Amino acid sequence: GEAPLCGILTLETGLGPGHYHHNKTGVHGLWPEVGNYGSSQCIGPTRSTDDPSNVYPCYDEPDTSSSDTIAFETHEWEKHGECAGVRDARAYLTTICGLAEQPLQAMTAARKAGGGLDSARRAVMGLGLEIFAVDEEHSQLLLSACSDGDTWTLSPVDKFPEACGRSTRRWRRPLQAAGVEEGVRLLLRPRERRLRNLEVVGEV
Repeated sequence: GEAPLCGILTLETGLGPGHYHHNKTGVHGLWPEVGNYGSSQCIGPTRSTDDPSNVYPCYDEPDTSSSDTIAFETHEWEKHGECAGVRDARAYLTTICGLAEQPLQAMTAARKAGGGLDSARRAVMGLGLEIFAVDEEHSQLLLSACSDGDTWTLSPVDKFPEACGRSTRRWRRPLQAAGVEEGVRLLLRPRERRLRNLEVVGEV
């Protein structure tokens, strides 16, 4: 019943240094923890390896050109998405936007209230979501996620087998979060771990 795919959804507060400083909260990426980073399988695209050709809503930055945004989406797709077990780049990026919608709303509210990284952390935990790690250097939150080879789910690590394990999928269905599109699920339960060195779990 182990989850065939596991990884992290990485979200930016926009309050980090350099390239991590933005006018709003945003998405970094969905990273299967393959190779030296974890025990996830690398499952390739089932339909196409073509690069993305348009800007997806959760990556849209008013102060960034479309070409630069698509270049970043392409980077995430080629480095991480091609191991995520999805159909193609569109499915990968659409999945990211669906998973990120609710936590980004909470992080945005915390930032508008004048809060920083810790306020964003508390806001996301208030949704009942597990924070796998906090990247203080870049002001990012890393949320644990898994996939049964078809659908990615935000889930506590210790719930991966029942959330994403193929042998249990038929009889244990994770909670469907309101407003999240079909094909994206959130299994709710809080937990966190603080991380200071991002290289332990993944890389941009």
